[in-house]
Amino acid sequence: MQIKRIIHTLEALTLLYADAEGIMSFIVVPSDLAEKVTDDKLDLEYIKKNGFTHVCNKPMVQLSLSGDSGEKEFFAGNCMQNASSCYEFRYTEQLKRDDGTGTEIITVFENGKGQTYEHHVYKPHAVNAISVFAELINYGEPVTAEMIASFSLGCISPFCAENDVEDLLIYRLRANWSAEAKLEVSTAADMQLEDSWSSYGIRQMRIGQTGSMPCRGYMPFCAVEDKQNGCVWAVSLEAPAGWQIEAVHQHGSISLTGGIVDFAHGHFRKTMGTGEHYRTDTGFITAVHADFDTACAALQQMYAFRLDIPDAEESLPVIYNEYCCSWGNPCMQTLKPMIDECARLGVGEFVVDVGWWRQDERSWYTLGDWDVSPYLFPNGIEELSSYIRSKGMIPGLWFEFESVSSDSLLFSSHRDWLLTRDGHTIQHRERALLDFRKSEVRAYATQKVIDLLRDNRFGYVKIDYNEPIGIGCDGAESYGEGLRRHIECVIDFIREIKRAIPDIVVEICSSGGHRLEPKFLQLASMASFSDAHTGLEGAVIAADLHRWMLPRQMQIWATLEKNNSLACQYFTMSKGMLGRYCLSGDLLALPDAAKAAMERSVPFYRKLTSILKNGVTVSNKNENLNSLRHLHGKRYLLRKSADGEKTALWVFSFDGGDTVSVTCDALRGYAIVDAFVYGKAEKTCDDTVIIRQTDPDAVIGAVVLLQKENR
Repeated sequence: MQIKRIIHTLEALTLLYADAEGIMSFIVVPSDLAEKVTDDKLDLEYIKKNGFTHVCNKPMVQLSLSGDSGEKEFFAGNCMQNASSCYEFRYTEQLKRDDGTGTEIITVFENGKGQTYEHHVYKPHAVNAISVFAELINYGEPVTAEMIASFSLGCISPFCAENDVEDLLIYRLRANWSAEAKLEVSTAADMQLEDSWSSYGIRQMRIGQTGSMPCRGYMPFCAVEDKQNGCVWAVSLEAPAGWQIEAVHQHGSISLTGGIVDFAHGHFRKTMGTGEHYRTDTGFITAVHADFDTACAALQQMYAFRLDIPDAEESLPVIYNEYCCSWGNPCMQTLKPMIDECARLGVGEFVVDVGWWRQDERSWYTLGDWDVSPYLFPNGIEELSSYIRSKGMIPGLWFEFESVSSDSLLFSSHRDWLLTRDGHTIQHRERALLDFRKSEVRAYATQKVIDLLRDNRFGYVKIDYNEPIGIGCDGAESYGEGLRRHIECVIDFIREIKRAIPDIVVEICSSGGHRLEPKFLQLASMASFSDAHTGLEGAVIAADLHRWMLPRQMQIWATLEKNNSLACQYFTMSKGMLGRYCLSGDLLALPDAAKAAMERSVPFYRKLTSILKNGVTVSNKNENLNSLRHLHGKRYLLRKSADGEKTALWVFSFDGGDTVSVTCDALRGYAIVDAFVYGKAEKTCDDTVIIRQTDPDAVIGAVVLLQKENR
């Protein structure tokens, strides 16, 4: 079989569009491995020679239109890929252009029935990853899509005829509440991603989420490593609502396909009339001739390229959130001395969390009315924001503006503003949700959120979200499409906040880390890393998240409690410095030694900000550590500055003892210049750092700053 190839070498990435008998596959490899790509996964001769002729290539066009015939090989009910439309779309042309910032490649397919499919790739210069999305344009009779992928990366591994399934690793990041981004590694053999005796039958690994909290179960991420050839492919996905990523083994190859959750699993069905089109959310792909951590870092280059944040965030200022001090009862009397203390410490952003709307002494749980409490702020909340600004800090305010509680005035007066399913209000106990597709809801939110923030001179908004919608809502041709449109309107409202208050700092939060996905993160200066604010496991979660998101966007609370040991205080502050350092707790009640450590932590953190902002995590290791609630072993993370001149080492140990050592090749050639540690840090040889702690019976948490030696 003759394979027609279209090849684009874009710096360290090579894109291969391979046409086998009219079926085009999409392959991405590191440029220095491009010559090793074979035709074996495309011509399938090694399978055909055994007499099995049912095999065919995997189309890069992956969508299913209502009325399509499905794939055989036990796809039905498991996977909607390879529907008949995928084979009807035929390649017509490819466009390539450079906008000065990056290269765009648009590949066009038509099906002869009035539909055009465009596959868009964008590769920013000096970024070792691509963004990918698909667009379906309908010039014919109305059609309904029941699955349309953002990307389908095929032919893994393209360097051999038959995969060695013991040397092919699958990486996923598990995610649960207060347990985000735990690494899970399996072999392709473990997951049965290999041929049957006749190469017949789908073998599938599927992860995803149905609903409005995208980071439950798994992060929208997957990677495959070919250990024999030293190559790692990693993919991620904009996933503001329902999503899926599937690793499908069929006919000798593994493909990675990702996009919005399909009709079979998430009730998504999208109808396009004549002249209408649908654009998917964006996926991200990289391939590196290196290790897994390098692949994660390459995707993060793309996330950094997409950032849009205010100038005030460029220095990564320290944050203080008062929630773990007032516990939902903030008021001028108690906040003033804390504001003074934070100003003295050098905090840059002071955030008032839940409860500022409480109308009386009852709980703060009544959401939706958003009227400033005369009980807590008798002179208005502008008095608070002005006082914070007078101390040189940016004032911040918490909202959960998508939610409404059943005891609110809004709930009783505007039931027609609430999301419904089958005509019934979507309600989980006392909580319901506003429908942001309605103009009345957006007008109300503009008045209650944007006007309040702007009129009272707040420069920071924390946007929380604590109740998922579920499979979807009324108001569209399917529950899933209703959900997608609603979430898009929520995202548009966040964009409107940024347009109305151009310099505002936006923090995304959703029960901690349930919205840590690229589309929401692109809107934000930062996001809450987790709700694991007080436990020791927060250090492990924060280190895990270094594989997923930019540390400069990862807000990590260092909640300081007066009864904690000094060793635990050091541990908590060291954890906070793994990302955006956020203090919380009653700082005024701390013992003198803890206060002294806290005072030292702020200038020490400032020494780390360039590494956090522009550096790369080069080593991220667990040793004998698995459970988050029964912690044993140690965790260390090493991150280098962009120029390689500095490196920072975070060390956490949970088994007691007065010393812990870290041996890592990346430490060679660096000398310790400073350390934040309850004790001391020293290098005993070129590749080893030892932490010697004063308290031998406590956990160990430390940060060591090293400088490249002049030789």
